[in-house]
Amino acid sequence: MVIAFVVFLLCLLVFLILKSDGPPSRTIYSSLPQRMPGGARDKQTADMERAIKLALEEADGKAGKFKVEYEALDASNDDGEFESERVRANARRAAGDSDTAVYIGDRTSGASIESIPILSRASVPQISPASTRVGLTIEDPTGDADEPRKYYPAGYRNFVRVIPNDNVQAAALVALMKRDGCKRVAMINDGGDYGAGLSNNQTVFERPKRVFRQSVRPNAAAAIYDALARQAKVKQADCFQYAGSSNPNTVAIFRAFAEAVPGIRLYATDGVSESSFTDTGDASCVDLNLMVPPRDLDAYPGFLDRFTAAHPEIKDPDPYAIYAYEAMRLALDAIERSPNGKPDKILERLRETMDRPSLLGTYSIDDDGDTTLVDYDVERIRACRPADPRRAVSKDELQKTLRVLKQRLPTP
Repeated sequence: MVIAFVVFLLCLLVFLILKSDGPPSRTIYSSLPQRMPGGARDKQTADMERAIKLALEEADGKAGKFKVEYEALDASNDDGEFESERVRANARRAAGDSDTAVYIGDRTSGASIESIPILSRASVPQISPASTRVGLTIEDPTGDADEPRKYYPAGYRNFVRVIPNDNVQAAALVALMKRDGCKRVAMINDGGDYGAGLSNNQTVFERPKRVFRQSVRPNAAAAIYDALARQAKVKQADCFQYAGSSNPNTVAIFRAFAEAVPGIRLYATDGVSESSFTDTGDASCVDLNLMVPPRDLDAYPGFLDRFTAAHPEIKDPDPYAIYAYEAMRLALDAIERSPNGKPDKILERLRETMDRPSLLGTYSIDDDGDTTLVDYDVERIRACRPADPRRAVSKDELQKTLRVLKQRLPTP
């Protein structure tokens, strides 16, 4: 009995010595919806998580002297639906782990609204690759009156994002439609924060003229879209814009307008996955202009090569994959630059990010936690085949339109 106890103590001692000699470890969590309604794997999240892992593998699982573990949490419930409590549980898990370095998420602004206060109280740095709601970082006259203050109850601003906020996409859409010659635009949004916010911010512009602007739930009956399409024809709309996230009706919405108004130009915000239009077969396709978040167009092919080399079964990764990749790269960089790998010091380094070269382009993180990237891309989808993304409009044109938008927005 005594011998067994001595052996146990020796083994424990060896374990503690080996553990103490190893590199200190930090954990990066992500919170993304892994399932779609019905239980199928969510392709957008799957590609984002693959990109996060690719970035970590390219860094040999390290950030300077720190070994980095990655744990992917599911923000969807068993039915594949968004669930606030699931998001909050993910945030609490990261907040309660003493090894947590960074939380990557959330994918939607609605989810970030749930996670930010919890992580802020725990002083956990948060990097979002996809949450674009303006009010998460700055005052938004078209949003809630107490934004962004209400998301940071302890006054600790822990949130940064590598994607431009919705003001940038709204300005890009207006500039693009003007350049394309749109005179009379019919607009539908899906009623969510994302779609409604993009739609609202475009109303400060007198041109193109909006012949109507409707909010329609994603599960609305097809007859509603058909009626709105006929209304667009009566009002002589020459362009149509859908502002919202991808849903089972997305293709049918665009098809209704394309059939009712021959020759109408179609525009989709970046919440719509282009696979909705390329995976349905030629008979179902519509031609449209799909907004996609900006990236360094010269460097992007290299990312695609590395991604597809790691996952040869995937020919066309989701556009948000590169944003997840950069979120992990930025997290690793901040951890490496921190003196002790503690969350407060990591956040300091995140907010000090200046002129960072990346696959998205060179950017800084401003005082509010926003990226300084001011660009937007567009994919022209014709006959079910998306062309390579290109700049929607020139940077000068976009910045000019963005300035006008900010000047015309009412004072909050």
